Amino acid sequence: MADCLSKKGKKVTVVEALPNILPMLDDDVSKTIEEMLLDHISLFTNFFATEIKTIKDHVSEIIIKNRDTNKEQSISTDLLIIAAGTKPEITLAKQIGCEIGETGGIKVNNRSETSIPDVYAVGDCTEYKEYITQKPLPIGLGSITVRQGIAAGVNAAGGDYTLPKGALQTFTSDFFNIQIAAVGPSTSYLESFEMVSGKHNGSSLPEYFPGGKPIMMKTMVDVESGKILSAQAVGENAAQRINSYATAMLGNLTIDEFRKLETAYAPPVAPTLDVVTITADIAYMKQQRKKKK
Repeated sequence: MADCLSKKGKKVTVVEALPNILPMLDDDVSKTIEEMLLDHISLFTNFFATEIKTIKDHVSEIIIKNRDTNKEQSISTDLLIIAAGTKPEITLAKQIGCEIGETGGIKVNNRSETSIPDVYAVGDCTEYKEYITQKPLPIGLGSITVRQGIAAGVNAAGGDYTLPKGALQTFTSDFFNIQIAAVGPSTSYLESFEMVSGKHNGSSLPEYFPGGKPIMMKTMVDVESGKILSAQAVGENAAQRINSYATAMLGNLTIDEFRKLETAYAPPVAPTLDVVTITADIAYMKQQRKKKK
């Protein structure tokens, strides 16, 4: 919405209660994006909106408070958009006795089946497992929902379709001409792992070829096993690069195996070594050094 309104010539301010506006990304990655956004919008992170003031039944001002300092300030506005997230609608499921998961969604298995045999549920009313941590995950991505729908439809019709052992949470977005994508949990959800990160700022084309666009990539790796835990990207074709990591994670490739991926190369199209494998190389070297200690 901020992107659309800005393109219409409106002055836009975003107020976010969390420390960064993209909690699905690591803080350092989100901060990089926030710095890019400041060319387009005003941004207040770690602020609550505490009061909405009106004049003749029209919004005129909001009062916001810093969560750390409790300092208040005012923002004048003639249009207010409230984005407060979603909550699962589970009334019918509870009435018929379906098990409700700890995140508040209907608990489903890898067949999209509820705790009641032959009763299926899909989408943002459900809870499934997250692939890496195997912890309960509220489903919110349309891509996961489509897979759940396929499973529910096939199995309800007597077939046999199973989902992976968890949801990878592969997602992408594009706003203010900034492409972002990620797969797996952010670092804050990976505290049970001893891990290292690989991070690289690269280009979509070889350095000697004109027209290359910047790409930043980051991946987290388990020290003991070399398992890829997550990856995040900002820049040109971020989604397709993250899709490579999603494939590796689903295929249980180690970072050593993945870093040797043979990527397509031609100077007008792509560099000899893509940012996906260079990032993996960096993570692998760190993993090996830490594993030997």
